[in-house]
Amino acid sequence: MVILDILRSEYEFLLEIRRLRETPGRGYDMLNRDLTVGEIGEKLIRQLLKQEGYEVKEITHVTDDLKELIKFDIIAFKDGVEETFEVKLDLKVFPGTEIVNIELPNGVKIQKEKDLDTGNLFVEVKCSNHFSGIIRTTSKFFITILFFIGEMWVAESKKLKYLVTHTNFPIVEGGQNFKTRGALIDREYNKKHFNVIEFQLNIIDDLL
Repeated sequence: MVILDILRSEYEFLLEIRRLRETPGRGYDMLNRDLTVGEIGEKLIRQLLKQEGYEVKEITHVTDDLKELIKFDIIAFKDGVEETFEVKLDLKVFPGTEIVNIELPNGVKIQKEKDLDTGNLFVEVKCSNHFSGIIRTTSKFFITILFFIGEMWVAESKKLKYLVTHTNFPIVEGGQNFKTRGALIDREYNKKHFNVIEFQLNIIDDLL
């Protein structure tokens, strides 16, 4: 079990973003919020890598041209070997259940308990009609952080890309204004393709 620090403000921010995304009728079109979500995910992975003895190189203040060339999020070194990582932070997978209203074919309305965790892993393949995520990345490793259930699903990018493009996974829309498309991978059935790292969060108060 890995212990990772997170600021209370960051944790509460992610809770609020999940609430906004899951609230019917609420628009979610603030790109800067999605960028902040991504930055928090990368921060968690940098912590993990440092705990594992990696030297992490910061990628900051790059030009637009250089951004096009850098198709990964993190560079790290260990024993003289360079590794690159693409990081996705998933806020949709959530523990527990909720009560939903269902109307039967005969018109009768009932309430039913529904799992909040569908058991799937969302792997991005397109965003705004452009290839993205696992299709575009040049990273060696692709990491999806299932934030609210404390799991990191790690796969070699080339192997994951092959799995996604050679398996008939459902492709669904999601993300900001449903502009993102991704493969839904059954986690239990496909767990053999991943290294699953469990983690706990140590929530620390922000310095005043």
